[in-house]
Amino acid sequence: MNFLLTLIKAKWIFKKPNKRKVLIYDSMSIENGFAEIFFSGKNYEILDNRYKIINIYVFFVTLLTSGIKNFKNNYKKIFLKFVSPKIVYTSIDNNTAFEHHSSEIFTDPKLINPGSTNPNDYKLQSGSPAIGKGILINGSTDAKNFIKNNGGRDYFGNSVSSDSKPNIGAYNGN
Repeated sequence: MNFLLTLIKAKWIFKKPNKRKVLIYDSMSIENGFAEIFFSGKNYEILDNRYKIINIYVFFVTLLTSGIKNFKNNYKKIFLKFVSPKIVYTSIDNNTAFEHHSSEIFTDPKLINPGSTNPNDYKLQSGSPAIGKGILINGSTDAKNFIKNNGGRDYFGNSVSSDSKPNIGAYNGN
């Protein structure tokens, strides 16, 4: 009964979702502005996991192919098939199982050109709040011990120290 009420209150979208590289998994990522930091130009589709927004096309495909049983999960699976994303983004953070730590940042990380397909555009700009805010991983010289060995290099080949905090992300350069 609660889910039926949720469906009645939902905003209904009347178009088939497009194939996109990015799927934003909750409308809160749009409402709080985090998605716009990373993905510009509406080059994404939104799957609202709270069902405040329902895509009527996916809704009817789900009903016709899967019925009402396990509707929520089947709706999500079918939506994912239509979009076929390479990246799924969410900023959901009200999970009590999620433990916050001092290395988190909640502002623009100042990437060079977010949304690009060029990996170099995901390097940090000088003055980024992500510089030196990563979690220090050290304590092992065993390269197969991934829990205690940071690998020594970032994605771009820069060294990663085992005795000072790295940057957040794949880039540890200056």
